[in-house]
Amino acid sequence: MIGLILIALLTTGDVKPATMPEIRVSFFQAATEIGQREDFFKMMESLPKTSAIVKAYYGAAQAMMAEVVFNPYTKLNHFVEGKNFIEEAIDERPEQAELRYVRYLIQLNAPDFLDYRREIPDDLKIIYAAIEQTKEEETWMSQFLEYRSLQKATLEANRKK
Repeated sequence: MIGLILIALLTTGDVKPATMPEIRVSFFQAATEIGQREDFFKMMESLPKTSAIVKAYYGAAQAMMAEVVFNPYTKLNHFVEGKNFIEEAIDERPEQAELRYVRYLIQLNAPDFLDYRREIPDDLKIIYAAIEQTKEEETWMSQFLEYRSLQKATLEANRKK
């Protein structure tokens, strides 16, 4: 019995929680590659949801899982729970542009019937203001700009068809 406890203590010491840079990179990968969503969800599920930023990314992971599961009821539950975490995070820190970035990407990709797109214009204003005011571009900012350029390129390609 003592041996099992000792093994458990030694092996759990090797597991490190994800850092914010890892979370940001994993989020962007999950947002752009459906095959990365389950891994991102597992990463976020293992973290304590004590800060607004972790709540927002966890909410995004939940919402993105709606595209991975097959059962419609489970899809809706993932989306609603994720949306609630994102909104709670923004209620706690409404001025934090990174939270708005997370919500923006989820809203932009949410189906119309879920009626989760109202804040896109306000979120964009806050995101662009943060980018203009910063002296040092943060990871999420460069990811946002990359996503916007991919989005514009896709729109242009679709217009030419």
